[in-house]
Amino acid sequence: MTGLGAGRPAADGPRAPRLRREEMTERQRELHDRFTTGPRADPSNPFRLHDDEGFLTGPPSAWVLSPEIGHALERLGGEMRWGIRTSGPTREAVILAVAHHEGSPFELFAHEPAGRAEGLDDEDLAALRAGRAPAGATEETRVAHALAIELLRTRGISEETWAEADRVLGRPAVFEVVTLVGYYQMLALALAAFEILPPRPPSDSPPV
Repeated sequence: MTGLGAGRPAADGPRAPRLRREEMTERQRELHDRFTTGPRADPSNPFRLHDDEGFLTGPPSAWVLSPEIGHALERLGGEMRWGIRTSGPTREAVILAVAHHEGSPFELFAHEPAGRAEGLDDEDLAALRAGRAPAGATEETRVAHALAIELLRTRGISEETWAEADRVLGRPAVFEVVTLVGYYQMLALALAAFEILPPRPPSDSPPV
């Protein structure tokens, strides 16, 4: 197959071209279907990665350009979202730390609702926006968020932060939090490079 389905976007088209399923190669369609059917497409999810016309949105809209890498990232993303040891609020606090640090509109669009679904309220989200853990955060969330913030700001972990994270989270969970930070930084970079923004809400229509 040639053309867009083979991963060659038109020079004057969007950086992450909107491909219809019928335009895709077999491996692209398999990746597409991971986001438009099954658990990822469940209406109860706080966000989804396809629009009402079936086009992929967010990171997967670029992943289809290299579907083998896209499949690997989809599997890793599933583990980062559902397979790690930390609680849902802790996971979302770490992801939002990355989203705010990177100034990533799509990550904020997706993960502020995901944070709300995990029990974070307006005050919690405001604290995260300011680079702080929520006032009522558990010790796990507070320590994981501090670890993420230090990694993002200094590209390392001090002995003091390491000791507390190792004590509270345990070394396997520390590794998972570090990987979570790196994974969402990578997504933020791809979203910025391919100029992938959140979909416009219906209320964005011009005033009358």
